[in-house]
Amino acid sequence: MKSDLGQYVIKGKMLEAEVEDTILEIFYNMPFGVLKEEHVKGCSGKIWRPDFVIQTKPLNKIIAILECKGVGKPKSWQYHAQMCSAYIELNDLRLNPEISSAKYYLIVNRPPERGDQTASKIDYGKMFGCINVKVYYRIDLEKEDWKSFLDEFWEIRDKY
Repeated sequence: MKSDLGQYVIKGKMLEAEVEDTILEIFYNMPFGVLKEEHVKGCSGKIWRPDFVIQTKPLNKIIAILECKGVGKPKSWQYHAQMCSAYIELNDLRLNPEISSAKYYLIVNRPPERGDQTASKIDYGKMFGCINVKVYYRIDLEKEDWKSFLDEFWEIRDKY
């Protein structure tokens, strides 16, 4: 694996670990719980296990849900399949009236590329925006997008 951010360094569990470190740093020593793969019920009744659930203590009110997707090298329909799976999960969770006021995020290791078939033609930010889910790409770590992601979590932390 190369260390260049433009390559496919961060996949799956590595992406989750990086996001977890970032979130834990922001919420360190604060009255919040950062739960990993917590069981959360969607509107459909299905129990999902999003990568991270942030909740207030002691009320246990869910204030944010994050899902991470690490997609490998461009090939066929893999990218689109991963995004569709995230869309279904996050939308089902968001439609649950008990947690509909939470903020929802999808963090993906890279944007779609040419070899990703139709995925490269889809504006995932817009698609997920329709269900009030913000999409961030890990490759933007040094860019404004990632900074705005971090700023949002500082705001969430300060709000409660």
